[in-house]
Amino acid sequence: MRVNLGRFFTCFVFLLPLQASAQEVERVTAERDLQNRWEYDPDVGTIWSVSQEPVASSLDLESLSSSDLQRRLEAMQMAIRAVAAEGVVNRREAHDTVMQQLQQDLSADAGRYSLLTEVSAAAELAADREQIEQLWQAVAERPELRHVVEPKMVEWESPLALPVWRSRLSEGQADFALQMLAFDGISQLGDASDNEVLRQLVERGDTPQPIRLLASEALGGLSDGGLEELAQESLDSGQPQGFQRAANLLRNHTSSEANQILERILKDGDSYAQAVAFQGLAKTNPSRARALAQSLVEHPDDNIRLAAIEVLSLVDDAASLNLQASALDDANLQIRQEVRRNLKRRATQAEFSASVNDVLSHFLAADAWQGNEQAILLAAELKKSDRADAIIALLGHPKPEVSIRAAWALQHLELTTEQLESVFQICQTVTQRLTEQKFVSFEEEIQTAFLFEALGVHAYRPASEMLELYIPKNQQIMKPVTRTSAIYALGHIWADSENPSLVESLVQRVNDGNPLDPEQVTVKYAAAIALGRMGAKSKLRDVETMPERPPNALGFARQWAVEQLGGQP
Repeated sequence: MRVNLGRFFTCFVFLLPLQASAQEVERVTAERDLQNRWEYDPDVGTIWSVSQEPVASSLDLESLSSSDLQRRLEAMQMAIRAVAAEGVVNRREAHDTVMQQLQQDLSADAGRYSLLTEVSAAAELAADREQIEQLWQAVAERPELRHVVEPKMVEWESPLALPVWRSRLSEGQADFALQMLAFDGISQLGDASDNEVLRQLVERGDTPQPIRLLASEALGGLSDGGLEELAQESLDSGQPQGFQRAANLLRNHTSSEANQILERILKDGDSYAQAVAFQGLAKTNPSRARALAQSLVEHPDDNIRLAAIEVLSLVDDAASLNLQASALDDANLQIRQEVRRNLKRRATQAEFSASVNDVLSHFLAADAWQGNEQAILLAAELKKSDRADAIIALLGHPKPEVSIRAAWALQHLELTTEQLESVFQICQTVTQRLTEQKFVSFEEEIQTAFLFEALGVHAYRPASEMLELYIPKNQQIMKPVTRTSAIYALGHIWADSENPSLVESLVQRVNDGNPLDPEQVTVKYAAAIALGRMGAKSKLRDVETMPERPPNALGFARQWAVEQLGGQP
């Protein structure tokens, strides 16, 4: 429930990015489950896929030890980013290089900024406890540098920093951020010997309220009994944070008295205290937590609803499944996704398959766009082709979160001829509007692109003439998002088939090198793949002469197409 500031101290040398609004974060996160099929079909090793595993970096050791100060510090900042983003293949060597430079600069009493940057890089690059302890010992006499290493001491579970943390809490002179680091370390690495100091901080009325709260959290983390009286005193204090302290203190307690206090907190406490109390009950008294979860799945606090869902997901009965299924249309995206994952897992078990089907029936027809959204995704993940009619009906939904997902899902289901005809008619309507240069929204273009791909994977040949309208640039009336998917679909529709005019049109896209009106990369990519899929061996030379090579995306497409056409990649 508390923000851990450790990462801030390690990466202080960078400006923090501006925070997106909650709505923007939810929308971006939600869209990441949707991919165009041409991003991964065929799998040619390109970088289109958003789910592709990141590629670890190899750091330039020479730059990390450069005599040029600016070059060296920039390399270290890049190292910090690389570890956080995708990992580093030569991590140990890079850490040793940074440590050597740090030792030199410590001896020379280099500037504070240089030292802080080097310590930050060494802390991030540490690959095991031995290396982080080596760094700790190097800066042991420099508190302004030592603070940067403390979060990593917790992460690597090193007890070497415990004396510093204990001294800091006993003296009580450090600023709040440093005391937070001490509480974090002691709560995870401390022992019963720390209880007395923590208890004093909780009990003393002159302790600042934030410190009392942190102390209660640390003390509760180290104790599984004996704090009931202190928790009751916190409740009876009438202070705003009394319920919060009590919940923190008892979250690992198993006594009946502790359970009674936690239930009182659930009834009368604030949202923070209620969330901690319920999570504590879920750990120490699962059966009681299951009984309480029934009333908490509609709690106004997101954390409590999520905790209730997590408790219900552990219970093997249809009633628990149906309770959490009611949150498939929750306002919080994380909760919706958690429920969907649980339903997907249960759907593979015979005793729950009927319940999951009932949930799908309800939410595909419900007047709740969040439920529609998740039901569509679940139906696609479970390959529920019997739901295709209901999903097609949602193609006209006013919310793009629903209509676009409905189009995407149809690629993953088996569609009948009649259903494909319905999809085709929708695509024809959009295409007619485009050819007449009437307005088509961006959301409609995305939806249409997914529908094209559905027609393609089903090899629906009646759509070929319409799809071929998207091959030429046509003064950009058709946008790249639809043109790429249309060409992808044509490759499937005419796979291993003769269509000379289509082949010539695709070759023109592959060879388009007009510098004043360059062709879109994704369009050229899809055209090369389509030629390979169609087996247009007469055009092998045209594909071979493409100048691009891997790791360029077009280079991967060229390589794959040449192989399909019998050439040497």
